[in-house]
Formats: sequence, structure tokens, C-alpha cells
Amino acid sequence: MKKAIVKEKFFRILLYAALFIMTLAGCSEHPPETAQPESNQEGESIQSQETQVGIDGISGNPLSIEELDQFHEIFAAQAIAHDFLPVNGFFTSLYDDVTELNFAEFLHYYPSDGILEENDAAEFEALLKHPDFPWNAEDFDKESLAVNDLPVPVRRILRSSVDETLQKYAGITVADLVNTEGVLYLPEYDAYYNFTSDFGPGVFECVGGKKDGNTVRLWSAVHEYDGSREILTLQEEDESYYIKSFQNAGNSA
Repeated sequence: MKKAIVKEKFFRILLYAALFIMTLAGCSEHPPETAQPESNQEGESIQSQETQVGIDGISGNPLSIEELDQFHEIFAAQAIAHDFLPVNGFFTSLYDDVTELNFAEFLHYYPSDGILEENDAAEFEALLKHPDFPWNAEDFDKESLAVNDLPVPVRRILRSSVDETLQKYAGITVADLVNTEGVLYLPEYDAYYNFTSDFGPGVFECVGGKKDGNTVRLWSAVHEYDGSREILTLQEEDESYYIKSFQNAGNSA
């Protein structure tokens, strides 16, 4: 009788062990479902709205990647290796019409046609007589001022160069600009002058655009600092695209 009880207990232990092993196997084949993160619909909605800041009302067909690359290469060229690119001048101020751009800012980082040196004494002397020349000899404790006395280079920009750039990118010339005040110009040399010594030309990097008839609008990414973006408007004329405006959009502040 004793042996039978022991034998029965032994079989029960085997049975429980078998059931335990089967349970473990079942758990490994059907692991518990992991909790999926809830969709942040509100966050996604906000993000979607942010990507549309300032461009909701722009009509037309979206540009293809190829078209966008072409416009970016022409109109949104970046200043690289500390080279001033003529097109960068169009992005140094905002304007509803390109003829209203800030001409002084346009020239501030414009590529120079040369730096005045000692052998340009006559040209520098004429520049000294300009009413807007910012220095005089007394500032440097001198009786007379030479070009090399200045702490910054005197950069010469020929009007012909500026007209060429304005014509190429906007279909206009200096004569079409509304305001050309605030710049040093010598008519006898037909040149403008500035004293820029740092590096900070205007830049524009387009991330999207639409075309509506003969009008193309390109836009930048939204700026984190104020929630705005720039919109560059181009118009097709005689198989060329010309800059018409450079505006800021989307800033509700």
C-alpha cells in the first residue's frame, strides 16, 4: 500500500512538471502583446500646421524635385568659401517689389571690382571729398589721409557690374531702383564704394515651391527664432525668370 502511494505521488509530480513545461512553451510561442505608443494626433497636427506656415494661400502646382533644384541653383546660391556671390545681394533686405530693395544693403557684401591701393591716390582723393565719406584725417591724428591709413579696405564696385547683375536676375538696372541713397558713388569713376571687412552676405535656401502660370514662388524653411519664412517670387519673361519680390511670411507676432 505504501509503495502504491509513493508511486501515485511520483506520477503526479511528473504530470505537474509536464504541464508546467507546456505552459512555458505556450508563453514562448505567444508572448504578451507589447503596449503600442499612443498616436500623438495633436502633435502631428501642430507639426503639419507649422510646415504650412505662410504658404497656405499660395496657388499653383508644386515644383518637381528637378525644377526645385534648378531654381535653387540659380536664385538661391549660397556664399561659399568666403566668396561674395552677386545674387546674394537680393537676400539682404525684404521688398514687395524688387525696385524697392535696400540698395545700400545690396552692395554691402557685393563682389568688389578691386581694392583701392596707393597707386589709386587720385580716386581715393575724390572719395575723400564725398560728403558721406565716414572718416577724416583728424580721426587718425594725421594732416592728410591715405588709403592705407584706413582700418578697413576700400572696395570698388563698378556700376556696370551692378547693372549686369540686376539685369540678369531681376530684369532691371540701377536706374529702375526707387532709392539709391546711403551709398558712396563717384560719377567720374562710375563706381560705388564700401568698406566691408566681415563676411555675412544674404542667403536664401528654398525647400519648396509652386508654379502658377508664369509665376514661381519659392520658400525657405520656417525659422525657429520667430516662426516666419521667406518667400521669393519669380516671374517668367522672355524665357527667363526674374526676381519680383522677397517677402517675409508667417510671423504672427
